[in-house]
Amino acid sequence: MIAARATPAVFDEWAPVYDEARNPFCSLEARLLRQLLPTLRGKTILDAGCGTGRHFPLLSKLQPEWIHAVDYSAQMLELAKQRLPKNATFHHADCTTIPLPAQSIDVVLCSLVLG
Repeated sequence: MIAARATPAVFDEWAPVYDEARNPFCSLEARLLRQLLPTLRGKTILDAGCGTGRHFPLLSKLQPEWIHAVDYSAQMLELAKQRLPKNATFHHADCTTIPLPAQSIDVVLCSLVLG
């Protein structure tokens, strides 16, 4: 069986309320993420499927050298721009075609993208 794939339009519509929605997975992740992340100081991070940028405050606090944020929803990225740290760039792309050179990322965060 092949699962249906959500289109960017679905996430564009969801973007304005995404951070307000009560998602138990987001709540659990918020409690555990810091414990799960390795040391980020001086590393290049990829936030694949960054959505509205909800992880940017934590990632910034952990002092990476650079953050690449990728999402395929233009509206999610518009909201993420409001949180985008100075040491970051965003890419409007599908997570299967991320426009970055091979071996340029030290740590990948890919949260709630699959499934």
